[in-house]
Amino acid sequence: MPPRSGCTRVQRMPPEVPPRVILVGDGTAALLAAAALARMLPPGHLIWLAPLTPPAPIDHCARLWPVAEAFHARIGLRPEALAAAGAHRHSGERFERWPGPTPWDLPADAELIEQPQLDAWLADRRRPLAPAPDPAAPPTRIDPDAYARLLGAHVARLGVERRAVPHLGIERRSDGGIARLVADGHGVEADWVVDVSAGLSPAPLRPAPTATGLIAIGTAPREPQTRLRAAAFGWIGGGMAGFAPGTDPAAARRRFRTEAAVEPRAIAPVAQGRRTGWAANVVSLGPAAFVPDPVARLDLALVQSGLLRLSTMLPAGAPLGVEIAEANRRGESEHDAAADYARALTTIDREGAFWTAAAALPVSPMLARRLDLFARRGRLPPVEDDPVPPGQWRAVLAGLGHAPARPDPLARAGLAA
Repeated sequence: MPPRSGCTRVQRMPPEVPPRVILVGDGTAALLAAAALARMLPPGHLIWLAPLTPPAPIDHCARLWPVAEAFHARIGLRPEALAAAGAHRHSGERFERWPGPTPWDLPADAELIEQPQLDAWLADRRRPLAPAPDPAAPPTRIDPDAYARLLGAHVARLGVERRAVPHLGIERRSDGGIARLVADGHGVEADWVVDVSAGLSPAPLRPAPTATGLIAIGTAPREPQTRLRAAAFGWIGGGMAGFAPGTDPAAARRRFRTEAAVEPRAIAPVAQGRRTGWAANVVSLGPAAFVPDPVARLDLALVQSGLLRLSTMLPAGAPLGVEIAEANRRGESEHDAAADYARALTTIDREGAFWTAAAALPVSPMLARRLDLFARRGRLPPVEDDPVPPGQWRAVLAGLGHAPARPDPLARAGLAA
């Protein structure tokens, strides 16, 4: 029927077809990505290729940060399932000889600590530093092995099949993106490749030195509080020990055996580089993009946050260049904040090769601003996409010995970060 006089015909845009995606990687990061992508994409639009990959810190990370609650809701993992797998609220972390002889406690829910509590603790560190308990608060800790099993079962229910591939060939496009992957002699094509461990991105790897360059991985002890101890060789706690870059793996193995009285499960290097998250048709997450210093225990949070950002883009079809640029900007901001948090933890006055090397690492302009503003007024500058809540930052800085010279009245009233 012709349009009536005075009416304008509106041409409907054809619906965008959801992309086909190849997930490349293995371990916990790949399980997180498989669960998230399976919820984003229609059946048959996700292929998971799992080449052989070395152990990564994320596979042994037990810390759940605030972003975990939103991520688990997004992938449909219910709180009861997490609780059945042993997820719980632990009391937090105890830092010993970090830096002085008196240990200090960092509550798991330090983000809820109000400024008057912090002021009272700074005046008398024998007082407990803990917010009022919240029975509805989400879990902050989970056994890494149990978490991997839970994610694996959840991914299987979502219909995603893991395909182990001993060898993976790559055919590039003119822009450096991936035209085709060759697994066991068979070509596999897709619109996008999500890489969590193989380093498939055409983006260059930029230097990103961390204080911890090698980790010895054991089994996280089942205790209500994670004990972290600084030592001349580095640090130990939570079932791991950190050593300076260049440490001989055999020496690290012997030291871990001496300190923990058990044999380590693995000795693994910590990647000393990072790359842009989205380049051409490759999205890099987790170990493929950036590995935070394991002392910060932020590995799970960064992958979960990155997948939440990705979930707002992939289902709509081909993202626009401005969307990719914004995703990269936010990812870089988050990685910068995570690196700053780890850098703050290792900026302490201690003897030993590890701490001498850590002290020589550069301090970012944003971390310098944080330290300066907190030392002057007890406040922190706002930072977009910071995985660490402001309350946690304040408690950590206070525990490390950064006492405000003149706390700001707005900070005391809880009206400033």
